[in-house]
Amino acid sequence: MSSSLDILVLDLTSRTPPYDRALCEALLDHGYNVELWASGCHTDDFEGMEVPRRHGLLDLAAHISSLSAVATKQAKAIEYLLNLVSLTMYLWRTHPDVLHVQWLPLLEIFPVVELTLLRLCQRWGIRVVYTVHDVLPLENGEEHYDTFRRVYHTADQLICHTKTARHRLSQEFDVSSSSTWLIPHGPLLEGATEYSQDEARQLQSLPGDRPIALLFGVLRPYKGVDVLIDAWEQVEEAVPEALLVIAGGGQENYLHKVKKRIDTSKTSNIRTRLRFLPENELIQIIASVDLLVYPYRHITQSGALLAGMSAGQAIVASRVGGLKETLQNGKTAHLVEPDDSEELAGAIVYLLRNPDEREQLGNTAKAVVEEKYSWNAIAEKTTQCYREAVEEGG
Repeated sequence: MSSSLDILVLDLTSRTPPYDRALCEALLDHGYNVELWASGCHTDDFEGMEVPRRHGLLDLAAHISSLSAVATKQAKAIEYLLNLVSLTMYLWRTHPDVLHVQWLPLLEIFPVVELTLLRLCQRWGIRVVYTVHDVLPLENGEEHYDTFRRVYHTADQLICHTKTARHRLSQEFDVSSSSTWLIPHGPLLEGATEYSQDEARQLQSLPGDRPIALLFGVLRPYKGVDVLIDAWEQVEEAVPEALLVIAGGGQENYLHKVKKRIDTSKTSNIRTRLRFLPENELIQIIASVDLLVYPYRHITQSGALLAGMSAGQAIVASRVGGLKETLQNGKTAHLVEPDDSEELAGAIVYLLRNPDEREQLGNTAKAVVEEKYSWNAIAEKTTQCYREAVEEGG
């Protein structure tokens, strides 16, 4: 089959813009006619992207800084619904070969709207490929089991990033293995290795003479920020000069809880940047630290993890989901049990005191990413998925 299929990649609320961009550019390099439907976002992730990007009727909510958090949320909801109508009309007019869905944000609130979109695609002969970033929502997921089961049995092909996710689809949702593809998550925020640590610390106004650990990404309860704050009290007792940086945006009420947890803790060596960070700033922060920490309670797979591995940084992570499948304890990271602040503190202290082992872990993790997680290989396998979806539908 010709590689001239028309592909529409969908992440209309821009939930994972770095992933969207990397995937679309890799598909473009493989000769596909690809366009991305994604609204604008707080950061500059789409700046200079060669892939055409559409957003529908409106692209304003993310750019109006004067709105309150509640008003922004309401504006985004209205904007999304209008843009979804625009997308539906566009699909009806253009009939791309494949709609590759990254996220459907209404599934947990009003699923009939997006399920209707998927069924219309079927009626119009548009093949639907759905990336299972999370098998179920990471908070209150079981409440939405029936909805996600319907999605998994409506899509033509499903892409999973881990063996664990693929197994769950088979065992928990009765999805045939013939309609699932195991395609890894690629590295994001590449470019940290272009900075020396001293240079990055200067650019980010971080002290040059202290060991620094970092937790970054969109902050949500399942990521165990509270566990890390508790652990840091023990880290500070053992390594008084150590500094923890927590960087990333999130829901305003949760960020307020994080600030309050830090204020009431016994540690004074935590700095925060609780906002959505531009890509270059985040890359520089990653390059500036000695250790990355992922104290997640559960996860399917983590783009932040692949970003840290590709940066060649030492990692401490929870032994859960895609983290334990991607990392090897003692070779590419130190793995600890989730919700165990004492074990987490011990692993952090050990690595902060052992720079040679940090370097070895980071170098090995970086080599693994280069060998197994290249976007070129991901795009090649994704195109195979598209071809099979179209052939079976044809």
